Amino acid sequence: MAENRRHAAIMFTDIVGYTSLMGSDEDRAFKVLSKNREIHTRHIEQFKGTLIKELGDGMLISFNLASDAVRCAIEIQKACNAQEIPLKIGIHEGEVVFADSDVHGDGVNIASRIQSETQQGCINISASVYRDIKNKSGIQTKFIKEKTFKNVDEPIKVYQVLCENEPNQQPVTNNKEKRSSKNPYYLLAGIVVVAIAILIVWKVFPSKSKTELEKSIAVKPFWNESNDTTNMYFVNGMMEDIRNNLSKISDLRVISRTTMERYRETKLTASEIAKELGVSYLLEGSVQKIGNQVKVHAQLINAEEDDHIWQDTYIKDISDIKLVFEIQSDIAKTIAEQIGVNIKSVEGEQIDAVPTRSPIAYDYYLRGRDYRKRGNNKENMDFAIHMYEKAVEIDTDFVLAWVGLAETSRMLFWLRFGRPEEHLLKAKEYLDKAKKINTRLMEVRFEEGCFYYHCERNYPKALNILEQLKVEYPNNDLVTAYIGYVLRRMGEFRKALEYQKNAILLNPHDGNLWLNAGFTFRTLREYSEAEFYIKKSIELNPIDFNSYVVLLGMYSITGQIEKAKELLVNNKQIIDYPPIILQRANLEILAENYQSAVSIIESLPINEIVQQDIFQSKQLELGLIYRLMKNEEMATKNFNMAKTFFEDRIQDSYDDPRPYSSLALVFAGLGLKEQALELGNKALEIMNFTIEKYGAFATELDMVKILLMVGEYDEALVRLDIIIRQNGSLTVEELKLDPFWNPVRDMEGFKAIIDNPEYQPR
Repeated sequence: MAENRRHAAIMFTDIVGYTSLMGSDEDRAFKVLSKNREIHTRHIEQFKGTLIKELGDGMLISFNLASDAVRCAIEIQKACNAQEIPLKIGIHEGEVVFADSDVHGDGVNIASRIQSETQQGCINISASVYRDIKNKSGIQTKFIKEKTFKNVDEPIKVYQVLCENEPNQQPVTNNKEKRSSKNPYYLLAGIVVVAIAILIVWKVFPSKSKTELEKSIAVKPFWNESNDTTNMYFVNGMMEDIRNNLSKISDLRVISRTTMERYRETKLTASEIAKELGVSYLLEGSVQKIGNQVKVHAQLINAEEDDHIWQDTYIKDISDIKLVFEIQSDIAKTIAEQIGVNIKSVEGEQIDAVPTRSPIAYDYYLRGRDYRKRGNNKENMDFAIHMYEKAVEIDTDFVLAWVGLAETSRMLFWLRFGRPEEHLLKAKEYLDKAKKINTRLMEVRFEEGCFYYHCERNYPKALNILEQLKVEYPNNDLVTAYIGYVLRRMGEFRKALEYQKNAILLNPHDGNLWLNAGFTFRTLREYSEAEFYIKKSIELNPIDFNSYVVLLGMYSITGQIEKAKELLVNNKQIIDYPPIILQRANLEILAENYQSAVSIIESLPINEIVQQDIFQSKQLELGLIYRLMKNEEMATKNFNMAKTFFEDRIQDSYDDPRPYSSLALVFAGLGLKEQALELGNKALEIMNFTIEKYGAFATELDMVKILLMVGEYDEALVRLDIIIRQNGSLTVEELKLDPFWNPVRDMEGFKAIIDNPEYQPR
C-alpha cells in the first residue's frame, strides 16, 4: 500500500439524528442525505478540499490549510441550517498518513473525537486549528473547554467557530430600529455619549501606536510539529534564517539566538518573556517538515498589549528551495511592516537573496550550522566542516556555506585544535571564495573582520571593517561586542567597555557579553565592577563553568580567599572541572598546604588544560608545587615528563606563545637556564606588549617567572615593575600571598612594588 505522510487539516461532519430519521421517514432521510452531499461537494471544491470518504451520513475531508477548512465548514453549516439539516462539524490539524483512498493517524482520531462532542449546528476546532485561524478576517471563535479524549495522550483545547445569527453576535431588534428611526434625538444623544466616552478613554488611556513602541523583537525557538525529532536541525535552521533576516534591518533590535535558547521549554507567557528581555514584540512559530512538504506558521505578538497582531501559515514544496527562502523573506518584511520599520533597499536585497538553488545543499548547510551552534567542541566543529563541504560540493556558489567553512576553520585556529597552521590556511581560502561570490553580504564582511582579528592580529583593519558594519547595523549586538574585543586587544580598555556595555544593552540576557565585560573590568583592576558582571554572567548561564573559573581566579589574585572558598562550597557541580581543579590547587598553594595541592592536581582527569591565556599540563603544575616543597627528586621527575609533553606540542603550535612559555618554565625548573631564556624570548617574539596589550600580559608575566626561577632576580624585578604598571591580571595582594615570590620577597625592589600606592587594589 502506497503511503504519504503529511500535514493536513481534517474535517469530520455528521448529521445529528439521522439514524432515527431513517427509522421514522426513510424518504425524508434520503432527501436530507442527498442535499447534504450536494452542499458538501460544492463547498469542498470551492475551498480546495479533498473528500476522502463518506461514513454513512458523515463525511471525512482533508484540506491543506486550516483556514480553508474552517471557511468551508462555515459555508456548509450556513447552507445546512438554511435547509434545516442538523449538522455538526469537528476539525483538527496535524500529521496524518494518506494510504491509497484512506487516511489515518492521530490527526484523524482527534478530529473524529471533537466532532462527536460538538453540538447540533456548531463547528468545533482544536487548538492547533485555532492557532492558524484566530486572526483571520471573517472568522470568530470562542473557547469552550480543555478536553481529554479517548486514546489521545494529552488534553486538547476546544474552540467553537461562531457562525451567523449565533447568540454571541446579538443582532439588533426591530423595536430598537423603530425607536431610533422615529426619534432622531435618541440617535443624537447616542452620538454625544459615544463621543464623550471616546474623549475620556483617550485622555485616561492614551493609545500607543506601533511606531511609538521601541523597534525591538525576540524570536522564540520554533516548535517542531513533526513527529520526527531528527527534523530539529531544519526547524532551528528556518527559525535562525528568519531571525538573521530580521537582524539585517538596521532599524530593528533583535535578540540573539543564544539568549532565546533559554526560553525553548519555558512556561512563561509571551508578554512575560518580552518583559524579561526588554523588547516590544515577540515572534513565535512552528515548522513541520514531512517529506518534501514544509509548513511554517508564524505569529507576531505585541508584548505590551499581549495581542497577536499578525499571523500566517505557509505550506510549500521544498523541492523548489526558492519557495523556502520566500517564506523567510516574506515573514521578515511583513513583521517590519507591522512594526512600522523601514527596510532600506540594500537590506531588502539581502533579505530577498536566494543563497542556493539546491535543496540538498541547503539541507547540508542547515545540518552543519546546527552542529556549529552546539559550541566549540572539536567533534561538533569537524562535523560542521564536513556538512559545509558537502553543501559547496553541490553548489559552489553557496556563499553562506563558504562563510560557515571560514568561520569554523577560523575558530579551530583560534582555539588551537589539531594543526593550527592548516586551519589558518583553510580559513583564508574559504573567506576568499566567499568574498568572490558576494563581498557586500553582511555575513561575509563580518567574517572578514573576525579573520583579521583572530588570525592575523591586524586590529586596525578588523576595527575598520567592524565599525563600517556598526554604522549600517547599529542594533547588531555581535558587531558591537566584537568592536569592544578588538579595542581591548589594542589596549583601549575604556573605549572597549563602552562598546561592551552597549552590546549588553542591545542583548541584556547574553551571559557571554557580561562575562567579557567582567574580563575588561578585571583587566582595569576594578574588581567590584568585575565581580558584578561575572556574577551576572553566571546567573544568566549557570552551566558555563568558565565564568566560575574567572570569578574564582579573581578572588584568588585579590586575596579574597574566603569568598573563593564560599564559591566552591555553594557550587559543588563545578569542583571537578579541570580549570577549577587548578584554581582549587592554587588556593592550597597560597595557604602553603602543598601536599593538599598535590592531591588535587593528581585528581585531574586529563593531562592538558588549555585556556585563553594558559597552556598548562598536569606534570608542569606538579613540578612547580614540588619545587616549592623543595622536593627536588619529584620536581625533576615531573618536569622531565612535562618537557616531553610540551616538546611534542610545540611542533604544531604555529604562532602560539603559550607552549613556548610553558616549556621555558619546565627548562627553568630543570636548571637549564639558557634554553629557558631562549624559549621565553621566543614566546615574547610571538606576543608582547608592542603587538597587543591584552593577550600579551600572560606572556610577559611568564617571562618574569622564568627569570626568577633561573636566578635573574634584578631583571625579574625590573620587568615585574613594568608589568604591574600595565592593565592586567596581577595584583600586589597576589604578590604578597603567593610563595612563588619568596626568593625576592626581602629585596628592596620587591618591597617597593608591593608598597607602591599606585598598585593598591581599587
